[in-house]
Amino acid sequence: MADSERIGPYRIIRRLGAGGMGEVVLAHDERLDRLVAIKRLHHDAATPERRERFRREARIVARLD
Repeated sequence: MADSERIGPYRIIRRLGAGGMGEVVLAHDERLDRLVAIKRLHHDAATPERRERFRREARIVARLD
């Protein structure tokens, strides 16, 4: 993982973990000046069914306080 890797406004700091479908990285949100965890799918795991599962999971997590 390159030091300057970015996902939109997020600067990737390091990998936190990985699994069969993807990985979770620690990133810095430069707009809000805070640390965030970003989960991203591996390209080869991104079937339509898995992308929908990923979206459902993201919606559920977004509801958490």
